[in-house]
Amino acid sequence: EMLHRGYPIVWCTWSGNVVGWATPAHGPNGHARARQHGLPDHVRQQTAKAIIAAKIRNQAALLRRNDRATPAFLRGLARSASRTTSLAELLGLEGLAAARYFPAFARTLRPPWATMSRRTKRPARDCVNAALNVAYMLLLSDVLRAVVACGLDPASGVLHSSGRNKPALALDLME
Repeated sequence: EMLHRGYPIVWCTWSGNVVGWATPAHGPNGHARARQHGLPDHVRQQTAKAIIAAKIRNQAALLRRNDRATPAFLRGLARSASRTTSLAELLGLEGLAAARYFPAFARTLRPPWATMSRRTKRPARDCVNAALNVAYMLLLSDVLRAVVACGLDPASGVLHSSGRNKPALALDLME
């Protein structure tokens, strides 16, 4: 019934991992996917650089009020990300930004229970990481539904690698 009404469906495990999705037959045709898969390498690279540079600028903006040293460093990394020549270098800059961002982020948390020493995914080692994991899974579900509803291929991204059951485009957009 949901497919008949035009709603895409995304199935997830109890922990939020995507199992699969279905789209209505009367949805967008394959032209959007063909254009998506036919993106030239230089467009993919420019898009990946823009995604990471924007992510790092946003991290700096979130910390601006609470951590005076980190935002300047992060803004410098964002400028560097815009000028990278390889994906490996770009991912390295993203890692440097995360290494500075999450400890500074932890210092900005106010409640006594909100402590974290570093970012951990699975298993989450504290309440903050657990909350971040839940928020990321909820966001991934929303972004994945939007990508599928637009008729794009969720597995074909520009930054994240396409792997088995990995919605690379949705992960790119989350960045």
